[in-house]
Amino acid sequence: MKEPDTILLVSSRLDPAGTHIHDAICHELNRNPTHLYSFCHYRSDERLLYWRYDPLFFPENPPDRIIFLSRHASKNPKPVLTVHVTGNFKEADLGGQPRTLTPADPPLMYAVLQNLLQYAPPGYAVSYEVTHHGPTGLPLPSFFVEIGSTETEWNDTIAVHAVAKAVLLAREELVIPMVGFGGTHYATRQTEISFLSRAAFGHIVPSRQIDSIDQDMVRMMTEMTHAEAAYIDKKSLSGEEIKRITALLSQIKLPVLGQTDLFALKHLTLPQYTGIIAMAQREVPDCQVRVQSIDRCLEPVVIRIPSLLLEQADKLDHDNLLASISEMPVATLRKGGKSLLPVFIVDKEDAGIVRHELIHLCISVVLANTDASIDGEILTIRRLKFDPKKAEEFGIPPGPLYTTLLSGKSVLYEGREITPDMVMKTIVTRIEIPVENDA
Repeated sequence: MKEPDTILLVSSRLDPAGTHIHDAICHELNRNPTHLYSFCHYRSDERLLYWRYDPLFFPENPPDRIIFLSRHASKNPKPVLTVHVTGNFKEADLGGQPRTLTPADPPLMYAVLQNLLQYAPPGYAVSYEVTHHGPTGLPLPSFFVEIGSTETEWNDTIAVHAVAKAVLLAREELVIPMVGFGGTHYATRQTEISFLSRAAFGHIVPSRQIDSIDQDMVRMMTEMTHAEAAYIDKKSLSGEEIKRITALLSQIKLPVLGQTDLFALKHLTLPQYTGIIAMAQREVPDCQVRVQSIDRCLEPVVIRIPSLLLEQADKLDHDNLLASISEMPVATLRKGGKSLLPVFIVDKEDAGIVRHELIHLCISVVLANTDASIDGEILTIRRLKFDPKKAEEFGIPPGPLYTTLLSGKSVLYEGREITPDMVMKTIVTRIEIPVENDA
C-alpha cells in the first residue's frame, strides 16, 4: 500500500497571514494528528517570493508536494481567499526567473479551492489567481494559498482557520488538469467553471500577458500542469489572439474545451468525451453535440430512429420530448441550430435498450397529442387540417371567417351555418416502426 504523500507547508516569519495559517494548522495537527496526508514544515526568514528549495532540509523524509501559506496584497484591496501557481510569463519583477514556470498541482489546488468556497467567512471572495511571481526552480508540484488583501484580513482569525481547514481537509478527486488563457488577474471564468465542473486549472495566463505566449511557453504551461486540455476565455481576447493561441495548442495536439464541454464532463473521462465528439462529427460533419446523462461510454456507437417519428414528436411536444431525452444516456446531434437529428451516440452496451426507449418515447408523445393508432409495425397518425378549397365551395372568402373556423368555432355565412368539420380534411401519416433487432 502506497504511503500517503508528504506535503511541505512553507510560510514566512515576515508574513502575518502565512504565520497565522501555519500556527493554526500546527495546532490542529497536534490536537488531531490523523489526516489524509503527512505534513512537514518550513518557516522561512525571507519573503516566499525568493525562497529556494533545498533537499538537504529533509534528508530522511523528503516531501512530495509544497503548499505556500501566504498573504495576498492588491492595489484594489478586498477580502479574498485565493490559490495560484508560481512562475513568470515575461520578466521576473517579483522573484524567480524570467519566462520560467513551476510544476503545478491541479488536483490538490482544486480540492483546496473547493474547500475555501465551502469554509470562506461571509464577505470573502474565493478564486484562482493567474500564474505570477516567484519562486521558480522548484522540483516539486506547488501552489500558494493566500488571505487578502489588507492587515485586517491577514489577522482575521476566522479567515485563518478557514484556510487551515481547507488545506487539512483537502480530498483529491478525479479532475481534468487544465491550462487557461485569458481573463483578469483573478481568473473569473476559470474559477466559475471549476466550481461547476471537474476542470482543475494549473497555469493560467491573463489577457494582459497573452502577447508573451509562444510555442515554447504553451508547451511549458502544458508540461508543468500535466494538462489534458486547455480553456480559452474568448470574451476576454481578440479574434486574432484566439486564433493564434488555438493554433499553438493545435501544434501540440492539446484539445480546447469550452464551458459546455466541461459541464458535460461530469462523469466521463476526457478520452470518452472526445471519442463521442469525434464519432458525431464523422457521422454528421459540423454538427452541434450535446452529451446528456451519460456516465460512461467505453465504446461509442451510433443509433438511429425513424426521422419522421422524431419529427412528429418534436412538433407535438418539443419541451417534454427534450426533457425526457436529457435524462437518457445519449449524446444528441443538431445541425444549423435546428431540431434534433434522428442520430444519437451511446455506449455500445446500452445501444439496444436506449434505441427502444427513444422510439417508445416518441410514440408516446404522438399518441398523447394526436388521433393515432398502432397496427403491427405501422403507426398511423390522423390530423384534421383546414382545407381552403372546401371553404371556397361554400363561398367563404379568405379573411376573418377563416380565422374563426380555424379556432374551432362555427360561422354564419349568407344565412347558412358552417361548422369547422365542414371545411376540414383528414391528413394521414403512416410511420413504420422498426422491430427490435432492426438496425
